[in-house]
Amino acid sequence: MKIKILSFFLAIMLFSNNIYSETITSYSDEVDIDLDKNVLTAKDGISISNGEISGLFHKFEKNSKNDEIKFSENALINIEQNTGNIKIETEKGKFSQEKKEGEFYNTFAYINVAKVTGAEAPNDKIYFGSPYIEYKNNNIYAKDAWLTTDFNIVNHYKTPEKAGYLLKSKNTIIEPDKQITFYNSNLFVNSKDITPFSFPWFRFNIRKGSRVPLFPTFKTSYDYGFETMWGFLYGNKGDKFRGGFAPKFSDKMGLLIGRWENWYKFDNLGETHLNIDDLLVYSKNKNKFKETEKETAEYEKIDKRY
Repeated sequence: MKIKILSFFLAIMLFSNNIYSETITSYSDEVDIDLDKNVLTAKDGISISNGEISGLFHKFEKNSKNDEIKFSENALINIEQNTGNIKIETEKGKFSQEKKEGEFYNTFAYINVAKVTGAEAPNDKIYFGSPYIEYKNNNIYAKDAWLTTDFNIVNHYKTPEKAGYLLKSKNTIIEPDKQITFYNSNLFVNSKDITPFSFPWFRFNIRKGSRVPLFPTFKTSYDYGFETMWGFLYGNKGDKFRGGFAPKFSDKMGLLIGRWENWYKFDNLGETHLNIDDLLVYSKNKNKFKETEKETAEYEKIDKRY
C-alpha cells in the first residue's frame, strides 16, 4: 500500500517511533511511503543525520531488523572529521546506523584538507572517485579509484581523464586524521600515463600539525650532506595518545631521530605536544679535538647537536 504524507506529519511519525535516526529534515512538501516494502521516496530529498554522519536521500528503505538503510536514485553523504569533512555523491548503496558502516557505488567524493594544509579555496580539496567505496572502522576503502587535487574535475567527474592530472590506484585506504595509502598506482597527465610501471605502494600524511614523512624523502644540505628520512604514525582518530616517529640518516652526521611526535589529549585540559627534531643518536665523527675555534664550532653544530 502506498500513501502520501505531509513532511510535517512524517517528522512526527518518525520521531515518535525513533526508527530512522536522531534528526530528520524533509525538503519536499509531500513524501511517498510504501508501507508494504518500507520504502520512502521524496523528490527533493530527505536529510537524515546520526552523529558525525548525515545524508540527503531521495529514495530509501529501512530494514527494521538490522537497522540498515538501502538507498538509490542518488544520495549525498557527509562524514564530519576534525581534519575536514568528507562528502560522497553516490548513485546507490547501503548504510548501517548502528555499526556506522556503509557501501557506496559509482561515487564522486572529496576531502577538505584546508585545516591540515592551510590551503585556500579552490585548492583546499582532494577529489576522488570509485565504482565501489566501503566505509568501515572510520576508514574509507576504495577500489579502482582515481584521485586528483585539480578542482576542474568538478566539471568532468564522470570522465576524470579530462582532468589535468590524476592518480589511478587499484586500492586506496583513507584513514581520517592519519594517512592515505595507495596500492598499484599510475600517474596520468593530460590523459596520458607517464609512469613506466605501476607503483606498488606509497603513503602520505594528512594528520593536522604532523610533520612525519610517510614516504622516503631525499635531499642534500651543507650541515647534513645527503640525508633521507622515512617514518610512520601511531594512534587513530579519537585516541587520546597519538604520534609518529621518523629516523633520519645523514652521511655527514650519522643517525638521527629526524622527527618524533608524542601528543596526548586530556579530557578537560586540551592536548599537549612533545615533539623532537633532529636528535643525533649516533655520530660518524669520533674526533673531538679541533685545532681552531671555527672547527670546534662546526663540530659542536654537526657532531654533538647540543
